[in-house]
Amino acid sequence: MPLPGDIVRTSADLLFADKPEIVVEDKATRDRLDLLLDEGRVQQVMLSAAEQAAALSGLLARHVGPRASPTGRC
Repeated sequence: MPLPGDIVRTSADLLFADKPEIVVEDKATRDRLDLLLDEGRVQQVMLSAAEQAAALSGLLARHVGPRASPTGRC
């Protein structure tokens, strides 16, 4: 990988090296949130976005799914 690619990957790794930590009080909410973060591959998406942002000088992440499911759970 050329030097610019190494710089971009290092920058992304430093910015999003750890999985995002979202604090909630309710255990059921915590379990559901963990499941959504894992299934949605949030960590991989954040690393990919950070690499692109480092290369292109910008980052915008936005949720485009439904606000709630018919059962009332996201």
